[in-house]
Amino acid sequence: ALVIPFQAEVYSFAWLGILYLLFLVAALLTVSFVMLYLRKYVLHPTKILTDAMQEVGNGVIDVRVGALDTPEFEKIRLSFNDMLDEITKLKIEKYEQEIRVEKARMEALSLQIRPHFYQNCLKGIYSMVAQENRQEVQNVILELSNHLRYVFDIEESGVPLKEELRLCENYVRLQGRIGSGSPQLELAVDSNLMEFQVPPVSFLTML
Repeated sequence: ALVIPFQAEVYSFAWLGILYLLFLVAALLTVSFVMLYLRKYVLHPTKILTDAMQEVGNGVIDVRVGALDTPEFEKIRLSFNDMLDEITKLKIEKYEQEIRVEKARMEALSLQIRPHFYQNCLKGIYSMVAQENRQEVQNVILELSNHLRYVFDIEESGVPLKEELRLCENYVRLQGRIGSGSPQLELAVDSNLMEFQVPPVSFLTML
């Protein structure tokens, strides 16, 4: 009579052990599944996006992220790629704009390379030296130096209007010293526009 309760108790403990083992196995399987899920659908796409952002931070903008498995990360991927496409487009447009500005500047500068003008300057200086007109020689050299410095050394895509007008005045004075006539330049400009940016040597091409 005493054996039956003992056996029942042993039997009960055995089932509890089995249930505990089953619970432990189920817990381990669940944790493993969750870890695999997180690794595949969260950690892996996060690393891909992080690596891509790191490359962009290093100046590489031609990187693109491939398709991702989860809808949420796929939306982020599409937005990320669209952003890089827009950056690339803007960068190309900026380069093209800079090329157009530089081309226009070079065309404007080429208009200032007038062989006859510089020949006349040299002839005028030679004639003044022969006449021992040292003061005029100094004036011509100074004004010619100002002209050449402005035309060939300027690097900005825009200059204040007052500097462009100053170049025109210098050019007219120089023409008057080396030429036979007396060219005149009259300017009527609103003082509020003197700092307005204009392309270099753009006004000089009209003289």
